[in-house]
Amino acid sequence: TFLDALNEHLKGEEKRGFIPSIDGKAQDQAANRYWMFDVNGKLADKVAAVSHLNKGDTVAFYLGSF
Repeated sequence: TFLDALNEHLKGEEKRGFIPSIDGKAQDQAANRYWMFDVNGKLADKVAAVSHLNKGDTVAFYLGSF
């Protein structure tokens, strides 16, 4: 899963399939900023705990507004 791949390189926390923090940097609900991720340049359509990578996929995690 994307979460497994993230944890190979960084320390990602998981809660109900979502990622509330990466390497100790938490999302900020008050500011409407959440950990999100793009796959091959497009916003992922599933949570990180159930999304799967394909060979050659690129993934970018970032704090974004929803």
